[in-house]
Amino acid sequence: MTGTFQNPLWNVDFYKLKNKTQAEIAAPKYGAQFIRSEDSGSQLWWGSTHKSWQTTTALSANQKAAQSGYVFDGITPADAFSTTDSTFVFAKATHFNGEVWTNSATLASVDFKLDISGRITAPDSSGTKDFSLSAMFRLFHNETLNPAPVCALGGPQPCGDGVSIVGGIASSLPVVIGNMSYTFVLEGLVASLNGPVVTSFFTKEFEQNSAMFRARLDAQELPPPPPVVPLPAAVWMLLAGVGGLVAVARKRPSA
Repeated sequence: MTGTFQNPLWNVDFYKLKNKTQAEIAAPKYGAQFIRSEDSGSQLWWGSTHKSWQTTTALSANQKAAQSGYVFDGITPADAFSTTDSTFVFAKATHFNGEVWTNSATLASVDFKLDISGRITAPDSSGTKDFSLSAMFRLFHNETLNPAPVCALGGPQPCGDGVSIVGGIASSLPVVIGNMSYTFVLEGLVASLNGPVVTSFFTKEFEQNSAMFRARLDAQELPPPPPVVPLPAAVWMLLAGVGGLVAVARKRPSA
């Protein structure tokens, strides 16, 4: 299972780079100081609380710690993995909400691609088969800059951010084992195992705000194959007679 952040668009008015792509602001003068992708694309970080970011070639550890970022990682039992029968959460995305200043980078939107592969084993151990699917989310990020006299999304200062989510629902192709058909269905992002799928949420400043990916395994019993109906004896005799006529026709000399 892998998750990668792709195709970010940025709001950077300080250098007139508003709504530019990652490639368009990748030059060291602009991008290297305040935008970074880590861990093969499973982490995306931006912004700085330092006013001197635009004159440096590399961020210090303290500057990196002050950035905002999205991080994708899987959920292990130690992370409170949860499941109820066929519904479960299996990974999470976390927004580390740092205090981003007005002269720094803010994320406008980013795509998130989730690739899942696994193995389904029938409950009666009658067989095992692999499955795979891909899903694409788009995250629209509403960063409220600090310091700000009034928080655009309300709430106390320092100002929190808003995230809107589009897409993400996907299903694997059916996997047939014995007389059962199994389908892995990705439902979307949730705040809790039994909660509704979320399409937007508010993230508090200086906090880690997480949402989990929920899926389910749909199982359907296949109808039994239609019984083989034996042909009546009269039909067999008719077919045998037709075969005999064909043989006689082949032996008859041509006129």
